[in-house]
Amino acid sequence: SPLQGGLPTDRLYAQWWLNAAHTKQILSGHPMQEPVLERVTVPVQIYEWKSAGDERARDTQSILRETLARHFNAGLCVLGYERDVDGAGVFLLGDVPAELPKT
Repeated sequence: SPLQGGLPTDRLYAQWWLNAAHTKQILSGHPMQEPVLERVTVPVQIYEWKSAGDERARDTQSILRETLARHFNAGLCVLGYERDVDGAGVFLLGDVPAELPKT
């Protein structure tokens, strides 16, 4: 796809537990209670690198895939996503909230 600059997709499959207390809390504007154990940063330049066909995009995408897979295999999940002050995306990872099934 043009969005990916010719690279394989870097999308994740997600399960959204819309009726979970964790989800309702976040959507109502309250901070999450679960501690963030890991942060995985996506450089803001990734979009520029992809559109330019820059090898840094492929390298970064591979590192992100491996890092997230390692955290998921260790039982962590994405609790949230934010942008840092420079505009980079940050996945916030932690333990699966107790009310949710561990899949």
